[in-house]
Amino acid sequence: MPLTYRPIEVSKENAKLVADLHTRAEPDEPDDWMVILHGWNNSTPGYTRERFFIDVDGVPSGAARHAHPIQVRRDSFSSIQVYLVPEALSVGRLAEAYTFIEGRTTAAGLKVMETYVYQDDAVQSAALGSRNWQPDRTAKVWELDLVEERERLLEIAADSRLKMGEQGIRCLPLAADADPGRYRKLHELAERAARDIPTTMPMREGKLSEFMAFLAGPQIDEGRYWIARDGDHIIGLSHLKYPPVQGNIWTGFTASSPDYRGRGVARAVKMETLVQAIELAIPRVRTDNDSENAPMIHINETLGYSALPALQSYLKRV
Repeated sequence: MPLTYRPIEVSKENAKLVADLHTRAEPDEPDDWMVILHGWNNSTPGYTRERFFIDVDGVPSGAARHAHPIQVRRDSFSSIQVYLVPEALSVGRLAEAYTFIEGRTTAAGLKVMETYVYQDDAVQSAALGSRNWQPDRTAKVWELDLVEERERLLEIAADSRLKMGEQGIRCLPLAADADPGRYRKLHELAERAARDIPTTMPMREGKLSEFMAFLAGPQIDEGRYWIARDGDHIIGLSHLKYPPVQGNIWTGFTASSPDYRGRGVARAVKMETLVQAIELAIPRVRTDNDSENAPMIHINETLGYSALPALQSYLKRV
């Protein structure tokens, strides 16, 4: 039976259906409809997005989407995602769905496409290979058992706090920071630190308004967003992503100012998120980082994280 495609309109009902489909396709990483809907309602300015339900014999069985800049330039690329629920899954059907969404992308003038799938997903990898996609970067995925590692983590956190105190550096939740310029400073730090993340595709510079929309998301709480301060300067950041309906708890972007590298700042703010997760009785947390990000790999390994199947990026140039 051939696949059919229907545009996904922005609505609570459709967000719930997309969350259900994606959770069935990736049961180890449940999706949250509130997070999805917030993302739809706060799309990146200057970008075109198309989303489609994939139906099999009239039954919603997956989704396909792509996003790219409205003004296409030589270095522009399209971000793509395709998935099907297990009962509808096959290499041929996935390849058919990729053919459809690739056509939407190339019709807009894009010459480069990018997608991510789990490295151990043989069906996705085979479908992408059949469409001449090529593996590119790998993102390591980790999980930390907060029950088993509790005492050791609390000791590491106490040591980090002592080291930060000796340097006159304070770690505190964003919600407890009274600086009226805190959002601008935090955004500037996040943008500056992000430039050091290894990447193949060019990274766009985010606007403060986009950062504020991210902070307003249902998975973010300023009481769980930790910053490090040296006087008037914000020099470190780390936060918990806590989906309100369902899903794994993740430690989000962790970084320190390039001017403070090697002083334990990134570890210190990350430890605050982990201690907070322990206090919230969260049994385990996940995180990820590029496979070439040696400093974060070192931190995760020494903290006792266990490796999960990695995320593999694929590129296609036409």
